[in-house]
Amino acid sequence: MLYGRFEKSLSDLINKAAQEALRSGGVSDIPAFDIALEIPKEASFGDLSTNIAFRLAQVLKKSPMESAQALVEAIRREAGSSGLKGAIETIEAKAPGFVNFVLSLDYLTKVLLEINRERERYGSSGIGRKEKVLLEFVSANPTGPLTIAHARQAAVGNALANILGFSGYSVTREYYINDEGVQMGILANSIRVRYLELCG
Repeated sequence: MLYGRFEKSLSDLINKAAQEALRSGGVSDIPAFDIALEIPKEASFGDLSTNIAFRLAQVLKKSPMESAQALVEAIRREAGSSGLKGAIETIEAKAPGFVNFVLSLDYLTKVLLEINRERERYGSSGIGRKEKVLLEFVSANPTGPLTIAHARQAAVGNALANILGFSGYSVTREYYINDEGVQMGILANSIRVRYLELCG
């Protein structure tokens, strides 16, 4: 799963803490976990949440809540030496086995200042490394009617091109006009015949 910088750092921290919790629980064959982070539906549950304790519980042979509490303790130990020091206000285990995070006011203030500084470039990345992408979209056939689907394709295609460009790709947008070939010849002849018909 792809995250922004903060989410990636938090995901790595949780994974490291999960492995520590497993070692402390006497598990020798320690798997790496794909950490899923969510924004809780209830604001009182914090800013971010993970359900990884449910998977830990299966390995540790404990309840999800016990696993969540062990994970919280491990995260607190690991957080001090991570790049997230000072970014997390509170970490808590919540029944039936979620781990919830509340971000610190200091961290959120820094994010707002960064947004103000970077303006419309905030959130962009160099993940594409200037790799070239040729994106063709819409390319409506002029021999047939334009539909609402063509308009939707134009909006989606343009949005996708903007996202790719924002992510560091070198994007070329391409639209085929389809103004030559057999179909266009048939269209031209049919228009000529219709014109002659209208002229009697």
